[in-house]
Amino acid sequence: DQGLLPCIKYFINYFFYKFGLEVCFVVAVNVIGQRMDFYALLHSCALIAVLSRRRRQGIGEVWSKYCTFTASLMVLQYLLCIGVPPALCYDYPWRTSSQALTSNLIKWLYLPDFAMRPNPVFIIYDHFLLLCCSLQWQVFEDENRASVRLLAGENVEISRSLDSGTLSQYIPVNNFLHCRSYLDMVKVFVFSYFFWLVLCLIFITGTTRINVFCMGYLVACFYFMLFGG
Repeated sequence: DQGLLPCIKYFINYFFYKFGLEVCFVVAVNVIGQRMDFYALLHSCALIAVLSRRRRQGIGEVWSKYCTFTASLMVLQYLLCIGVPPALCYDYPWRTSSQALTSNLIKWLYLPDFAMRPNPVFIIYDHFLLLCCSLQWQVFEDENRASVRLLAGENVEISRSLDSGTLSQYIPVNNFLHCRSYLDMVKVFVFSYFFWLVLCLIFITGTTRINVFCMGYLVACFYFMLFGG
């Protein structure tokens, strides 16, 4: 909060410490959108389970389990990509049984198959997700260390029920609306106008394609325009 250049230096060192959890959520959604298969469905269920904890402290309590889940899925997919050696002359039961699965279903289930092998690029997506989740796990542990909090700051959640006097103890900085520096001008843009920029992107997303799901984007856009964030 001393200027634009010190703020850039701070985020170079501690960006993931402050926004690592949000980065993990964005990467998880990107993995789901890139895969669009059975394992994407599992990632969706795991993400919903984590988000259901709502508070940062509650998410930190189950984050180790989420990392274990992501690592287990990655190892399982690696084994499925390797599959059975062709030298054994053994075909998979979902190809040889009387009710054989279709190629599209095998691809969606990410099963090993000699005719259509699983796409190994999907493991790279899961690798980046596991990397971000592991870093965030370290962040949750660092938040309990006084030496790290002294340098990087607190990540505690502030209750909306606090009065202005109590709130000043958690935010010991000047009001950025007075625009004392270029950093304050950036804050004004982010906190005052970024909301409308996001609404424009949601509206463009809902109007560029014509289907039932895009109707949800339009409804959400007009809802936030009417009632705010």
